[in-house]
Order: sequence, then C-alpha cells, then structure tokens
Amino acid sequence: MDLSKIESGKLEIESYPFNLTEILRHVHHLLKVKAEEKKLDFSLYLDADLPEMIEGDRGRLNQILMNLAGNAIKFTHEGDVSIQVKKLEETSTNVTLRFSVKDTGIGMSEEVLERIFERFTQAESSTTRKFGGTGLGLSISKQLVELQHGEIHVKSKQGIGSEFYFILTYKKSNHVENKQNTDLNRLGSKKRQVRILLCEDNVMNQKLAEMVIKHFGFEITIANHGQMGVELVKKENFDLILMDLQMPIMDGYQATSIIRKNLNNSIPIIAMTAHSLVGEKQKCLDIGMNGYISKPFKQSELLNEINRVLSTSTHSNLDN
Repeated sequence: MDLSKIESGKLEIESYPFNLTEILRHVHHLLKVKAEEKKLDFSLYLDADLPEMIEGDRGRLNQILMNLAGNAIKFTHEGDVSIQVKKLEETSTNVTLRFSVKDTGIGMSEEVLERIFERFTQAESSTTRKFGGTGLGLSISKQLVELQHGEIHVKSKQGIGSEFYFILTYKKSNHVENKQNTDLNRLGSKKRQVRILLCEDNVMNQKLAEMVIKHFGFEITIANHGQMGVELVKKENFDLILMDLQMPIMDGYQATSIIRKNLNNSIPIIAMTAHSLVGEKQKCLDIGMNGYISKPFKQSELLNEINRVLSTSTHSNLDN
C-alpha cells in the first residue's frame, strides 16, 4: 500500500512537532519482546545532547526504524542488535541526525549488498526459507528516507553482521508537550477501577498496550481478535474497548457492528490502526465507534482520547 502510494506520488510526508526520545524508546519497547525471545541483547544508544522536540514525520521515522530493527532481529540468531542515534550537525533552525541499526547477524555478500534495496530482493533462497524474507520493507524504507531528503546506506560482512544507517535533517521545535497530571487523569481512582478491553492480535502491540494502560492505573483484558472481543463483551462489563481494525477471524469493523447492532451495547469504542487512510476515521465513526487513534501512538495521546471518550459517554458507570 505504501509502495504504491510512493510510486504514484500520492504519499505525503507530514511535518509536526514530536518528542524524538519518546519515539525511539517506543520502537525499542515494541521490539524488545522479540529480541528477548531469541535471547539477544537489544540496546538503544542516544547522544546526550539530542534535541527533545523536533518537527517532521514521526510515523514515517517509526516505520523506517521498525523495518530496519525488525529485520536485524529476524536475521540475528545470537549476539546483539542496537539502535544508535547521533547528532551530526546543528544550526539555529535545524538538526541533522544519524540513525543506525547494527547487528551481529548473518550478514550479506557484496553481490547482495548491491541490490538489497531493490523491490522484492531477498538475501538468498536458503536464508529466506530459514528466516523469512525482508519483503518490501527495505525498498519502502529507502524511499521514505529519500522522500524526506535524506540518504540511507548499508555496511555488511557475511557471517559477521550488518549496519543500516540513514541521515535525516529535521527542524528544531520550541513546542512544549503538555505533561499529563497522572493523579487527575486516573479516571475512577477515587471510585473504582476503569476496565478496558483491548482487541489486538499482535503480541508485541499487546504487551506494549498492557504496559501503558497499567501505567495509567487501569485494568486491561486482552482479546486476540474481534470474535473473542465480542464474546467477552457478552460475559463481562467493561468501561471502554480499544479496537484494532485489522485482525484475523473478525476485524474491528465487524466486531463493532455486532456489539452495536446485535448486542445493542453502547460501550465506548476507540479505533486503533497503523494504516491511516483518508476517510477511515469517518468510517469508524459512522459504524458507531467513539474515537480514533493512529499507531504508533504517544502515551499522552492515548490517555487524552480515553479521557475524552469516557467523559462524554453515557455508558460509563464510573459514578456507581
């Protein structure tokens, strides 16, 4: 989908303030679970003088890093993987950063290196069978970097490891984030616990969401797909549902329609999706959802949306 948009010239790079360290730690937390499953050391190294706030496309930076670091973990069976970010240059208005993903994985031959960013390139057939291919990830990453007027390179030695690195220049931002008052925002803390149902099939996303929601002081129950979510709504009482849209067996649209029409349940539902398409938010609202948030999300954005939806909902029993 992204590649077709890039090739047709329809993919736009956005520019808005975001917290650089937050997005880097977000990627690290998401992928750490997979690295730990393979008993790999997975580290994040950041220059001490990185700017806190910059202006650019946070979602595309996340996508590039997830592609590169995800591949590094996939193709490394022992040793370590690291994400490193260094400041190369800074002016009064801009900052140039070098993002690096290094691993001690299988590495690549010179022949493969010459075409690694080409569409559908795989290292070799035996590697693909053993580890799975990189798919379109590297091709998309290269084009996303170049759309942001940056450059991407790779260094690798077969049997030793690889380093993918890219350089991007961002505008510096004076934007100050609103720090949420945890005590004020923990809904129900003085009355009873807020119960949230998360419908999400991705294990890493489940673990991240569970950590974030428990940090908010809320209870969380996880459903692996929409059908499981519907069954849980039949049996238990929840204050809110976080509904992923793309799931196997039953997706978020189908589950929401059943909850609204078949179960006649008005429980607040917030859509969550990594594929933000034009008109999708309105489609979610039209079938009965109450809110919408794009992944990857900031913790503050998710908390604000939960607070907004619960505070305007007639379903919530927080005063009981």
